[in-house]
Amino acid sequence: GKWGRALEVFAAMTGQGLRPDRRTYANAIQAAARTQDPERAALVYAAMVAAGHAPDEYCRGHLALAWQGAGAADKLVAFCLSADAHAALDARDPFVFAKAMHVLAGKKYWRDLLKVFERCRGALLPVGGPPRLGTIEANLALKAHAKLGQWREAAALVTALREAGLEVDLVGYNTAIHAAGRAGELYEALSLLEEADEVGLRPDARTFTALLAAAARPAAPAPRLALRILALLGRFHLRATAEMVDLALRACRQPGREDRAAALEILEELAAGKEMGEKAVGATAAQARLLLEEHPQPAADAAAERVLAVLAALGRAADAEAVAATAWPSDGAGGPLPRTAHQLLIGAHVGAGDAEGLRQSLKRMVEAGHNPTSETLAAAAAALGRARRPYPVAEALIDLASNSGHFVDLDQAGRVPLYEAAVGACARRPGGVSEAWLLLCAAMREDILVGEPTYAAVLRAAWRGGQHALALSVLGQMREHYATPTAADYRLGLKAAAAAGDLAKARASLDMMEADGLAPDARTYRAVLKIAARQRDAPMALEVFRRMDTDARLGGEGGGGGGADGPAYHHLLGALAGAKRWADIPAVVREMKNRGVPVLEEEYGLVMQVWAKKGRWQDALAAMNELKAAGLEPTLKTCNVALDAISHTGQWKLAEAYYKKEILRRGLKPDEVTYGTLIYAYAEGGQPQKALDALAEMRPGAASLTCYNNALHACKEAGWWEQAVGLFDEMEKRKLQPSSYTYSALISACEKAEAYGKAVELFFKMQNANVEGDERTYNAVISACFKAGMPELANKLLEEMREKGVPPSLQLFTTVAAAAARTGNVPLARQLFPSMEEAGVAPTVQIFTAAMTACLRGGEPRRALKFFEKLGLAGLKPNKVSYAEALKACQAEQQWGRLVELFEEMVSRPDVEPEPHSVRTAMLAYNRLGQFYKTLMIAEALKAEEAKKQRRVAAAATTAGSSEGGAPFEGREGGAAEEEEEGQ
Repeated sequence: GKWGRALEVFAAMTGQGLRPDRRTYANAIQAAARTQDPERAALVYAAMVAAGHAPDEYCRGHLALAWQGAGAADKLVAFCLSADAHAALDARDPFVFAKAMHVLAGKKYWRDLLKVFERCRGALLPVGGPPRLGTIEANLALKAHAKLGQWREAAALVTALREAGLEVDLVGYNTAIHAAGRAGELYEALSLLEEADEVGLRPDARTFTALLAAAARPAAPAPRLALRILALLGRFHLRATAEMVDLALRACRQPGREDRAAALEILEELAAGKEMGEKAVGATAAQARLLLEEHPQPAADAAAERVLAVLAALGRAADAEAVAATAWPSDGAGGPLPRTAHQLLIGAHVGAGDAEGLRQSLKRMVEAGHNPTSETLAAAAAALGRARRPYPVAEALIDLASNSGHFVDLDQAGRVPLYEAAVGACARRPGGVSEAWLLLCAAMREDILVGEPTYAAVLRAAWRGGQHALALSVLGQMREHYATPTAADYRLGLKAAAAAGDLAKARASLDMMEADGLAPDARTYRAVLKIAARQRDAPMALEVFRRMDTDARLGGEGGGGGGADGPAYHHLLGALAGAKRWADIPAVVREMKNRGVPVLEEEYGLVMQVWAKKGRWQDALAAMNELKAAGLEPTLKTCNVALDAISHTGQWKLAEAYYKKEILRRGLKPDEVTYGTLIYAYAEGGQPQKALDALAEMRPGAASLTCYNNALHACKEAGWWEQAVGLFDEMEKRKLQPSSYTYSALISACEKAEAYGKAVELFFKMQNANVEGDERTYNAVISACFKAGMPELANKLLEEMREKGVPPSLQLFTTVAAAAARTGNVPLARQLFPSMEEAGVAPTVQIFTAAMTACLRGGEPRRALKFFEKLGLAGLKPNKVSYAEALKACQAEQQWGRLVELFEEMVSRPDVEPEPHSVRTAMLAYNRLGQFYKTLMIAEALKAEEAKKQRRVAAAATTAGSSEGGAPFEGREGGAAEEEEEGQ
């Protein structure tokens, strides 16, 4: 922090002729800034530039910091105006001058700013070289000229900037225009305004206000220029304000220089479709009435009608009535109200949305002897477009045209323009689509054949208002009432069908479009395909796609003259994926490649997803390699799909290597899907610790329910019930809502680790949390109940499972059968088979055998034999355990003949090896039947088999001893006799 000492070292270094490097210069600039020595900082900065080192933002920031102290502005100006600084800085880096201009502008030192600018102008705007001046600095100089009233200099600077190739922005033009306006140089200001328009810039309302203020100066009013300025408002899409109206008309009413003709023209210009706010409209109406009051005879009638036309166009019915009463009083001093004035008053009431006033005006017109004609109606209809509330007056006009009898020359065809104007006015009004539809329905009821533009206006309004069903109804009514829709109408209808998800109407619109002789373009086909993709309607998507592909009128990306392009293929693949027609996706992608249609990364991801679902992880990785070969960069989503394909194979090492190589090395940030898939790979590979480590690797609070479920799956497979319970507690702390799978994995982990009490406790906790258990959950808890010696609870849960309609699986029935076998529960064993038949689950040999065991332990051997018979009738082959249980049942029932038959049947099967107990039971049966020779034969066979086993053991021992080297029994007492004894 010894900044002064640092500057002394730097001065000594440069004094000895040493050349500082870039970092040393930067440190010196920082030291000068910290000691609030801006001159020293600027000199070091200049020396750095002169030495060929490019200053970075670090250097510039500290240089800017040096000028923030007290009195820095004066020092900065003095430095910038000095010859040494100008020579040292050269034209390579004008940052110091630019910074000086910003500091001076902040302090409003406009003259000093212009001095600095003029001093460095050659460097900032070199002749024949690229400009070094930024747009902001140019605007600062322009602003300074404007503040000082130097409009000529400002205009000249704009020209110089453009000649130097530097774009002047809107702020710069506005500043120059303001300067010229204040100086009274309106023609120069208008020239700059049009120049800004030519380069695509749009001055704002403040610029026009300043110009009108200049045009209204008492010293030199310019009403015609004010009119010209107002005419430019529409070009820049600006609204006339009340202040603009007042200034424009003030230019026409300067004492001694009144120009009432120009004032009338200004009022007419404002009323002729200019977009104005409510205040501006009110100001225009007030000025119009004031102008009429000041206007002398004999041209009063003409002026009154022009003012009345202005007020009618503005929709100011009350002002129009007041003007009419003033210009044509009822005492007849001003003459009768002419027909034109009556029509203008009707237009004023229409524009104001005053239905009652409209009726009264029409009544006065009839009483004055002026019969309304179709011309009157047309004028009123034209005024509907300006009405603030068109629906009430439209209804009144339609009613008067149909029922009043006033419009004697009006036929049905003559009412078409009225309906078209009324519907169009309502459709253009925000939120007026419902009113437009009501008027359109009225026209259709009266068989008024309005044109296609009227239907199209309602169609567009319905689309903008989000009323997609109404848009489709309008499109349907067009053809029925002889208004042929255009291609744009059909496209809008298809968009509405897409938003409404109505695929049938989209397809119908496509058919009607072709029936009307309109060729659907690629956008139309793609719109229908997009709806089919959203609706997951693969057959419809394929039909429309093939139709598009064979349409020779379209030029697609693929060959063969078809119109199918990349977006069309994309929507088709989306429809196939949504309909789960995975087998069709690779063929479509192959077709894209063969036809030269670019395959996007998302399409490759779909192919990889197909192979992942089929368990073909090699093909998924091959698709990833194709993606890279096509020059596409895999995204995290695509890498997750490939990782998912590997995870289901249990190859955790491969999954881990892919995660590190394809995701981490690419700089992709793993998300919860990535970690969830990796944890599942560890779980399938039997690596519970790695699964828990991957879960802990995620940032705190980022793990999702899927990640925890996969980690619980790993704990379940390993029987780590305590770790599983710990994960569950962590989930509760994070307020994650466990699913049925969460509880299923927890209960299975506890059941596998013989923590039966905890399993039952978790099941009841699940029920208290209002989580519905599935078949896996019930299977695990019922198994735990039976193993824990709680058959009553197990039976209760079985009944609850039936009541809730949870479909039992073969695994559950196997668990129940094993429990019945352990406890000798014959009723439970008997109940199994009807339940399995009801659930549509076929019993297995293991279930039949378990039922036989339950009957034997329950003291019902005869029922065990019946189950053995049912096993054969079910088309199953008994195994050695089934035979053993059947032999036990025969022994208990003393059915020795049946026992011998079963034993001989068992022995005749080469795939069944009798249990020792079964052989002993058979020998007992032969003795009881008096067939002693068979007993002896079995005994001899057993003796021979035992001898073979002993020889095999001895041979194995001898081979093992020889492999260790030397005689196996060398040096031992007893020799061969002892060896024989050991062998026996």
